[in-house]
Amino acid sequence: MNNKKILLIAFKFPPYPEVGAFRWAKFSKYFAKKGYTIHVATVNWIEKHTQSWHKDVISKNIIIHCISSLFIHNLKYYKFSPNILGKFLNKLRNQLIKVFNLFYYIDDAQFWGYKLLPFCLELIKKENIKYVIATGAPFMSNYWASRMKIIMPDIKLIHDLRDEWYEEDRFLISCYKKKNKEFENFTLNNCDSIVTTYIGLKELFSKKINNNNIKQYIIYNGYDKENIDYIFSNKSLNKRDFSFIYAGSLSNNRDLVLDVFLNVVSENVDKLNDIKIYIYCTNCKKVISKYKKLIDTNHLIIEGLLSQEKLFESIYNSFVALHFMPDNQSYIVSVKLFEYGILKRPVLSLNYGGDTDYLIKKHKLGYSINYKENKDEILKVLLELYNKWKSNPDYSINPIDINNYSYENLSDEYLKIIEKI
Repeated sequence: MNNKKILLIAFKFPPYPEVGAFRWAKFSKYFAKKGYTIHVATVNWIEKHTQSWHKDVISKNIIIHCISSLFIHNLKYYKFSPNILGKFLNKLRNQLIKVFNLFYYIDDAQFWGYKLLPFCLELIKKENIKYVIATGAPFMSNYWASRMKIIMPDIKLIHDLRDEWYEEDRFLISCYKKKNKEFENFTLNNCDSIVTTYIGLKELFSKKINNNNIKQYIIYNGYDKENIDYIFSNKSLNKRDFSFIYAGSLSNNRDLVLDVFLNVVSENVDKLNDIKIYIYCTNCKKVISKYKKLIDTNHLIIEGLLSQEKLFESIYNSFVALHFMPDNQSYIVSVKLFEYGILKRPVLSLNYGGDTDYLIKKHKLGYSINYKENKDEILKVLLELYNKWKSNPDYSINPIDINNYSYENLSDEYLKIIEKI
């Protein structure tokens, strides 16, 4: 590709503090290493909570342009202290966001285009940029990119879609539902290619595309080997406990899947005397209340979130990595699966089929159980793992083809797609 300049439209990009910035921090890093210049159009995030992947975008080949979103995005994601004042400010903030959402009824990027489009159109002309990638959610970032494609039809536009577009039950007012569908239809049918993160997501969007010229591809989420290699070069592993680890959000019904797992453990703890379950998350009040007995007997340990470096060390030192994927997200696969695989830790995934089940079985990452239909299987697998731990506390898995999911290799696959168009 002669023109090695790419415009990336990413509302969520470092120093955005949550995982929504992870995928494109990694791709930007490896595109830049391979000689591409990445112009990033994002918003002016404050550097309040630094994540390990923020340093990935520090490169002379990554040029970040902060454009006002016309939304209170920094206030929305700000973490107040857990004291009385902080709780009051949280409630005040939440009420303010409700007021804003009356106007921003689709998402945070709904009016971003009024600032974004003039800037990007001028930048494309000035820098002679041919390739544009827009990533969502928020999906109105993608909508504005499609508007730009109408104005500048010669640009090559890829929509990188990490999640399902907003469902109709999100909207209480019928005209909002109608506008949402119009925005989605316009966006999906005014681009050159659509890249999704998993098979189920591709199939979901395929039903909504009526432009035969649009090509669809899958580029998975993955892991960054550079972030993990240090663990193997600095091993300080003692004999592993019969320990299970889960870290991350319990939102989107993951708490219900966790409840299924803990209920099985609670009812059979006498058969699993040595089990220790480490949960690193926030908002675990219900879990703490319901499973107090497991906590009191030191079978369940609940703590706050860890830094990525500490988390990888904790995963490596655990016997099993837990994974929860509810039925309403069967088309999504957590990045954690590939991180567990490269750390050679067996995963115990409670899911509802879909891509997660397929990938675990294909790459021999551990155990995949349908948590609604095969609850008896959970105890059977726990007892099997218990016996494996007793005979070999250092038991590890040897996943198949896991290197395909390193961001270094995934970036090569992505660049091939760009070159095709």
